[in-house]
Parts: sequence; structure tokens; C-alpha cells
Amino acid sequence: MPELPPPATPFPPEELATQRAWSFVQTWWRVTQALGTSVTPEHVIDTVVHEGVQALGADAGSVFLSHPDGQALELSATVGYEPSLLADWRHLPLTRITPSTEAFLSRVPVIVETVEQAVHDYPVLRGVMASTAGSLVALPLLVGEETLGVLALTFHKERAFDAMDRAFLGTLASLCAQSLQRSTALAEAQRLNEQLGFLAEASTILSRSLDLPTILDAIAHLTIPRIADWCVIHLPGENGQLEPVTIVHQDPAQVSFLRAFTRRHPTSATADSGVGRVFTTGRAELVPTITDEMYEASPLDEASKEEVRQLQLRSIINVPMVAAGTVVGVLGLARTHVDRAYTPADLELAQQVANRAGKAVENARLHQALQVELHERTQVQRALDAMNLQLEDRVRERTAELQQLNEELQAFAHSVSHDLRTPIRHITSFADLLERQLPTGNARAEQALGQIRHGAQRLTATVDGLLLLSQASQQPLHRTDVNLHQLTRQVIDTLSADATARSVEWRLSPLPTVQGDAGLLTLVLQNLLGNALKYSSQSDCAVVEVSASHMEDGTLISIRDNGVGFDATYAHKLFLPFQRLHHPSEFEGTGLGLANVRRIVQRHGGQVWAASVPGEGATFSFLLPD
Repeated sequence: MPELPPPATPFPPEELATQRAWSFVQTWWRVTQALGTSVTPEHVIDTVVHEGVQALGADAGSVFLSHPDGQALELSATVGYEPSLLADWRHLPLTRITPSTEAFLSRVPVIVETVEQAVHDYPVLRGVMASTAGSLVALPLLVGEETLGVLALTFHKERAFDAMDRAFLGTLASLCAQSLQRSTALAEAQRLNEQLGFLAEASTILSRSLDLPTILDAIAHLTIPRIADWCVIHLPGENGQLEPVTIVHQDPAQVSFLRAFTRRHPTSATADSGVGRVFTTGRAELVPTITDEMYEASPLDEASKEEVRQLQLRSIINVPMVAAGTVVGVLGLARTHVDRAYTPADLELAQQVANRAGKAVENARLHQALQVELHERTQVQRALDAMNLQLEDRVRERTAELQQLNEELQAFAHSVSHDLRTPIRHITSFADLLERQLPTGNARAEQALGQIRHGAQRLTATVDGLLLLSQASQQPLHRTDVNLHQLTRQVIDTLSADATARSVEWRLSPLPTVQGDAGLLTLVLQNLLGNALKYSSQSDCAVVEVSASHMEDGTLISIRDNGVGFDATYAHKLFLPFQRLHHPSEFEGTGLGLANVRRIVQRHGGQVWAASVPGEGATFSFLLPD
């Protein structure tokens, strides 16, 4: 026996001289030393029960701890009891009147020294006392305001408890309660630390891949055997079924057996089953203990019940896998031993795992959908590329064809223009010859010859217009700085010299200098200003306005007159060759001037358009890019 230090004891000094008191001190010291090294609640309970039984001469002892719901006591450790007597005492509702429940509720030790007292005060003990025939002690395990549970001792023989016994019992219960709280806190801290490590590992594993089968397999293997003996992951399948896409167990034969079972008994995404109910409601479910009676109460037939028994399911957790507020699957965990039943703490851990798994599954699905979309886009892009190649080939072919046709058309127009000049000159010459040979005073003949000359003049103007159109299309551009104001003033001076018999008011605003071909731009101004002068010939005083404005994409030149105007519905025809909106008898022309204007402006990279209201004049505008 080692020499004991002189700590304070719960026993009066005058009583320490007795052998019994010394034995209590030794027991107290052993318990103190043992509890000082106890790191688990199970070790604390085992130490207190065994030492308490030995020190007081008890025949059996047990520790009850408060159930998490606060409505019952749960048997945590025993020594000396027949197993057959424990069945009805493992779960002790606080509504049952016993020494243990009374001590727990009152927070006061309950000591029953005689069998007669026990049966009288606690009728529920009648059957137990028949085999015990002694005394009972129930000590509340108190730490501050909290009652952790009860330490119960049983004696086969009746005995009286003096002050020293009661003091030792109080000390034993206090040591047990304090050590139990400390070891429980340590165990809880260790459990939380293990959970944090487990969840960190889960997050790491789940972040390693975006392949759905790989993720599900990693989730399942992570749980085995650390928190489950079984792991089954259900995902939505076809026809409203939940498919067990991943099944993991340490025994491969069990996996094959469960796969075959699920094929025979598919799980619907309805409230008819636990998994379906969790998927539908999004609420986790915990079945702490599955008893044989629960197997018997199953609606399955006998053959199916036997198959379920072979799965050896004794405790089950089903938790929803949620991503973005939507249940994407169900994580199912099971244990096959009653002594390892799941607790609410296990349910919370499983939900943490399921939350991470749900996000990983959703990420994998999004990745999979993205891959499919990228594949489809790649296929579409390849098809578009092939079509573009075909289109480019066709464009090159059509461009070559159009270029050839255009060259042929230009050659034809040039040839026709030159070939027509000689016959036109012959017509004009013979008309002059006939006029000299005819006697004077023949009005009808003179009228006919005038029509011949007029037709020849129109034909000459048309030929000239065709030549100009051909030149505007083929003549290369010589871009220089062109002073539009000076160029417009020159065109106006020329037109004014031919219209001396008319009253014309020219309103010329300042015009800028632009980049362009001076010769071709002169043709544009001659046509537009000439048209403005021609179509305002019926006005008492013709007014032609020329203005310019700087736009975001270039310089806008506008020419406005107060002439007859035109129907804007047909404005799109104005710039087409030989398209006229007025009869030649009203206003002469070949219908080629505006076509030349459009061709020249387009070759400068610009555009031209017209606007009008009949009887209110017209405005022709063209835009030259900077």
C-alpha cells in the first residue's frame, strides 16, 4: 500500500482511527486516482460501480444516465445482476416509481434498508426483491443544477447505513458525477473533433472529382465503417422510382444480395417507404432500434421478410441530399448491431455529410450537363464550319460568275453605246437632209422631222447615260481632299447659266471638305442639283437648298427643292436604272442619272436615299463616310 498524501477526506478525523473508516479512505483514494485517469464515461461508470460494490459490500450495482429526451433513464453499466433481470430495466421511464427515478427527480439519495420498506414504498419492486431480499441505495449524480443520472447499489442482505456509510455514498456519487461530466465533455470534444476531421476529409474527397459515379462511390466508402455498416445512395430514376445507384458494405455478398432485393422491390418516390418519404418531404428520419417485432409488423410477405432479416438492419438513418433548396437524392446509413444504435448526434453528422454530398452531386450534374452542352455545341459548330466552307465555296463561285457577268454586261453596254452612236448620227443627218429638200410650209412634214430629231436626242442622252453608268462602275477611284462647297458652287454656276429665263433661288450652306473622287462627286452633284432644278420648273420661283451636317458615321449632304415631289411609296425605285416616277411628257430624262448617283456613292462606301410628299418638293441625301 503506497503512502497516502494528506488530502481532505469526507470523514471526521475522530472516526479515521477505525478500520472501516480507513478502508473507506483507501477506497476513496483508489476511486479518486482511477477517476483521475478515466477519459471515457464508460470507464468512469465501470470504476465507480466496481469500487462502490467492493467498499460497501454490495452484491450488485448499476448506473443509469438521463435519456436525451429527458423523459427516461437509460442503463449504462451494471455488475452482479442476472441478465434475465435487466430486460425490464434498461429503459426506465421517469413516470415509473422506483428508487432510481425518485432519486433522479428529487435530487436526494434514496436509501431503502429493508425489503418490507422497499415493497411498501415501491410496489414495482415486488418481483425484484423476491430474488434480492436486502437493501437498496439510489444516489443522484449531481453537478451543480444538473442531474446526470443515478448510481444504484443492491445488497442481498438487509443492512443499516450509518453516518459514515452515508457520507461515503455521497462522496462516491459526487466523484462519479464530476468525473462523468468531465469524461463526457472530453468524449464529446473528441467526438466533435473526429466529426470535424471526418467532414473535412469528406469535403476534400468530394472536391477531387466532378464525375458523378466517382463522387457517389467516394461518399459511400467514406462512411464505411466509420459511421455505418451499410451505405445506400438513392437518386431519382425513371417512372417515379428511386434508384439505389450506390451500395457499399464490407461483405460483397451482401451488396449483391441487396441489389437483387431492390430490383424485386423498387422504391417509389412517395411516402410509402422511409427513403421515399425522406425524398418527398426533405426531412431526415432516424430509427434508433429495429426490433424483431418491427420485422414481423412489416407488410411484406414472409419470404420478403426473411430477405430483410438477412440484411441484419438494426439501426437506420435516412437523410436528404439537398442542393439549392432541392432534394437531389437520399443518403441511407445502417448499423447491424443493437449496441451501436444511432443517436440524434449521428443523425446530425449524417445530415452534414449529405449536405456536402448533395452539393457535390449537383456540381457533378451541372458539369455533366455542361459537357453535354459543350459536345452539342461542338457538333453544331463543326456542322456550321462545314456549311460555311460550302457557303464560301459557293460564294466564290457565284462571285466569279457575277464578276464575269458584270464584265460581260459592262462590255455589252460599252459596245452598244458606241455602236449606237453611228446610226443615231445617220438619223440626225438624214433628218437635216430631208428638211432642206422639203418645200417650206409643209407643217406636217416639219412636225414629223422634229419628232425624229427629238427621238434621236433622247437616244443620244440614253447612250451617254449608259456610258456614264459603265464608267462609274469601272473607273478606279482617285481619292483626294474634295472641297464640297467649292465643287457645289461650280455646278450651280453651270446650271444657272442654262436657266437664265427662270427665277431660281439657290441657298447654299457652308459645306465641308471630304475624302473622295472629285470627278465622280461632280457627277453626283450635277445629277441631284439638275433634278432639283428640273422638277421645280413648275414653281413660280424655284428654291434649291444645299446643306451639310456631321453624323457619327460620316458627312451628310442634303439637297432640297420645292418642286412637284413624288409618292414616297415608290422611293425605292428612284435609284434603279430606267425607273421613273414621272412621265417623259412631264419631265424629260433617261432614268439613268439617279442610278449613277447610287453607284458612285456606294463605291465611296456611303449610301443615298430620298424623301418627299407630292406637291411639297423632295429631299435627296447622301452620306459619305469619314
